[in-house]
Amino acid sequence: MDPFSLLAIVAESMFLETSVTINKVLKVLSFMEHQVLLAAGGELAEQGFDFVGLHNVSKHVIYLKEGSHAAAALVKHLCEGHERIMERVSSPERLELMRSVQDLLLHKSTLLEGEGVQYRQSER
Repeated sequence: MDPFSLLAIVAESMFLETSVTINKVLKVLSFMEHQVLLAAGGELAEQGFDFVGLHNVSKHVIYLKEGSHAAAALVKHLCEGHERIMERVSSPERLELMRSVQDLLLHKSTLLEGEGVQYRQSER
């Protein structure tokens, strides 16, 4: 068993958690943006628009984006370290197992990078 396979499971959990969270946050942000557009013709403050809430959601998106970027970088570095270990493995069976774990880690890294793209789109 390759111990890095456990890290692939952790990376999968990080991706799932960030994916669910960003969808929830973007839903709230989308609603708030819609409220701004509806109230754009009048005085937003007089209509009771929640500027503090919008600010907090925007900050949360920034924190999620930074966390997603850090998670993607972490998994990428894990892949690089795993690859260096693979270079020293002589057993074909063990190398095959390690290659499959390497593929899993690379896939998780790509998924986390994709989440970062979704966060950047929310800044528009």
